[in-house]
Amino acid sequence: MVPPIVSVVMATRDRPQLLRRAVASVFAQEDIQPIEVVLVYDGTEIDELIDLPRGPHTLRAIHNARTPGLAGARNTGIMEATAPLIAFCDDDDEWKPGKLRAQLPLFEDPEVVLTATGIEIHSAGGTHERQSPTSVDLDDLLRSRITELHPSSFVTRADALRGGLGLVDEELPASYGEDYDVLLRAAKVGRIAAIPDALTIIHWDRTS
Repeated sequence: MVPPIVSVVMATRDRPQLLRRAVASVFAQEDIQPIEVVLVYDGTEIDELIDLPRGPHTLRAIHNARTPGLAGARNTGIMEATAPLIAFCDDDDEWKPGKLRAQLPLFEDPEVVLTATGIEIHSAGGTHERQSPTSVDLDDLLRSRITELHPSSFVTRADALRGGLGLVDEELPASYGEDYDVLLRAAKVGRIAAIPDALTIIHWDRTS
């Protein structure tokens, strides 16, 4: 069996229809295979594994074994993931088919520890795009959160998450701002690079 190129950690809780859409968008990635999806069920029973055409990809479902909430669920997935690169995708978001194909070459720079893309926001007010900067440093992040850098677009080196960058902070109340905290720490240990194009779809509605 060919080992996965990317492990996608997806925390979920009681949103099976949205989760199915998110997983389908990962399996639909162009020219990147195989991909491992690690579903982390946070405080709920594991549903039957999603019945979708998988091709060369794999899907595993596990319970959150750490602190209840998003941070603990993501860290559970990080520690279970087997690929050298780890991506996050919220269970109510999705990826455009060319996301990983455009994003992964950024890791050819050995100093890059985290990559992202621009976002396309879908809400009751319509659809609009926000392009991300191509790179940010610590000074940029101290001036602004840079909300165009959304965690559902993040891909990070696994050895950084388990090493110098560190896991998601489980002590933050209700995991608030955990993505900003990850960006700040990533900027201290390496480079953050991004594809400006809106290749990650973010759904903002009453269930998000």
